[in-house]
Amino acid sequence: SVVYLYLTLPPEWRTDLPDITQNWGDFKRGDAEEADEKPTKQTPGALPPEKIGFHYHRVRLFERFVNRIKPMHSGQKPPFYFIHILLPHVPFIFLPSGKYYGSDRSVGPNFPYPWNHDPRLLADHYQRHLLQLATADRLLGSLLDKLQETGLYDQSVVIVMADHGLSSKPGEPRRNITMGNYGDLLSMPLLIKLPGQKQGKIIDKPVKTIDIYPTLADILKIPVPAKNHGKSMFAPDYPGFTQLVVHADKHSNKTGTYPVVTRENLMRQVSDKISIFGEGDTMSLFRIGPHKEWIGKPVAQLGPAVQPASSGWSASLDNAEAYRHVDLNSRYLPAMVQGTLSVKPGEALPTEVWVAVNQTLWATYPVLEKSGNRLKFYAMAPEEAFKSGQNQVQLLVPVGNPAAPQALVVIEGK
Repeated sequence: SVVYLYLTLPPEWRTDLPDITQNWGDFKRGDAEEADEKPTKQTPGALPPEKIGFHYHRVRLFERFVNRIKPMHSGQKPPFYFIHILLPHVPFIFLPSGKYYGSDRSVGPNFPYPWNHDPRLLADHYQRHLLQLATADRLLGSLLDKLQETGLYDQSVVIVMADHGLSSKPGEPRRNITMGNYGDLLSMPLLIKLPGQKQGKIIDKPVKTIDIYPTLADILKIPVPAKNHGKSMFAPDYPGFTQLVVHADKHSNKTGTYPVVTRENLMRQVSDKISIFGEGDTMSLFRIGPHKEWIGKPVAQLGPAVQPASSGWSASLDNAEAYRHVDLNSRYLPAMVQGTLSVKPGEALPTEVWVAVNQTLWATYPVLEKSGNRLKFYAMAPEEAFKSGQNQVQLLVPVGNPAAPQALVVIEGK
């Protein structure tokens, strides 16, 4: 009945209908469950329930999908489970745990299109994308655990794929393809686990997304309709190719021809990320910029003397109320610390501003936007930075050479 309404109602009347793009059925039930999950008690700083939209329910949507997977009974027809989930797709609002830290309109700097050459902005984009990718990774792990628990894993075909990549190259668009960013946009994950498979392997052969359906049919030994543009990736006569014809602009019918993505392209992308974040667990995503070794250390133990700011300097937090009433049991956490630093008229703005939460340093490379005697700042802090109840946010301005500061001026965020 929901699909029928989508087919028959004018577009302007469809806005309040349940979403039908994320699963095969149970559209009304999913919408009702989503409504039931809206918090009855408002977390300070979080979006009010009436403004919580689809993007905030992506994690819960996947969790509900996993919970619906049940063991097979004797004589039961093998089930087919499918979900289309917009993760790690923008907006970037999730931490690895699945908690969200704001809305796409209210949190973080505006990303330019195409990219400019501000290394801080590119690092922020990479950081928030990888944090949200960690969310997707955790959810995928929960799916595999569920398949193991229900006894379905060994006999199942599991396919995980994406529809396109995303570029963060200076001077290049994020989505429109060019010769400068095609390696980012045309590379996407494709993971296939076969029934009974015990060991994995990497296959460098280029394939296309239209090949997913015939490949699945080939694995399951079921016929494929004659009108099908793809071919099984496992077919002996699978056609090799070295170029792809793709839409150069998602808003037009213009096409362009681009080389296929090679392992060399992929390793270059990995090297770019490692050059910013290094290697390690998700905490390495916060060790960017100068003094990476200081991230996560108490301010009092950093070495430089701490001194108060002169009169006329102030730091205004965009979401100050949220830091006074943090609830670690909530799905919301104000992990994007943003606000405005103001100095006396005529005084020079600092070139560096660092961010501490609860007297521990968590960011030395925030995005900075200068305007007159004001400095807008944006920085991510990990979940470990916060505690339930009142939290303290401080700005630290290094005195002298930021590489070896003589002292740190502390401004309390209010």
